[in-house]
Amino acid sequence: MDDKNRALFKAVALAPFKPFSHKPGTLDYFPVPEAAMEDPVALVEWVNQGVAAALRALGKKRPRTAPTSLRACYHRGSATSGP
Repeated sequence: MDDKNRALFKAVALAPFKPFSHKPGTLDYFPVPEAAMEDPVALVEWVNQGVAAALRALGKKRPRTAPTSLRACYHRGSATSGP
């Protein structure tokens, strides 16, 4: 779920996932509606909403780079030299 489909999840009064009942705070994960568990077509539509949000999130992340110290080793060639 993300900002593009948050309203859809809230429109059916779904509550965010709370991993620990004895601790405050929730995660930004929402369950599918109970009715969707009985209707395969509806379930696929809800799953597709989640997958679409995950794909949008991947597009926002910057590519990971090696720490500066590792990049310096590779630049000098010491990481590729053998015994």
